[in-house]
Amino acid sequence: MALTVDYSVTPFLITIPQSDLTLDTGTRYTLTVDEFWLLLRDFTDNQNAMPHPKLYFRIPATSSTPSITTINETYYALQFEDGMYSVNIINGNTNIREVEVKNQVSVNTNNTTGFVTVAAGVSEDRLTDIWQYLNLDATNPVSINDTQISVGAITIDITGTTTKTFTRQ
Repeated sequence: MALTVDYSVTPFLITIPQSDLTLDTGTRYTLTVDEFWLLLRDFTDNQNAMPHPKLYFRIPATSSTPSITTINETYYALQFEDGMYSVNIINGNTNIREVEVKNQVSVNTNNTTGFVTVAAGVSEDRLTDIWQYLNLDATNPVSINDTQISVGAITIDITGTTTKTFTRQ
């Protein structure tokens, strides 16, 4: 069985069936962030998903950061098939807790990196470029508001009305 998306409700509801999880012991299941991404990717390969808003965003793991897969929370919510069991989300970061529809399933996450929300006027690709340029990881404090991104002593204006060049030292 594969995940489903109910496009008849708002926000669109993603349901992950229990059969797509890995049984750990008893009623405890695991889902790695990479397995989560594969479920989402396989679903979006379906032609029925193509006319709808992008389902997820992904940043692959690097030597210094875990993989990150997030649901597009503007349009989607997520639930696990209802039942008396627990799911541990492991080996990466997600925003499942922010988009989760609560039911009887106990969902546990162990995120290790703060999420950066794309501000108005900044594309996902551009934000990824900024993230990589600044060598961001879990140890660098990041502050974002509607007009700027601050990392330590560096502040970047993201209003789109000015351009600044920063030289890495």
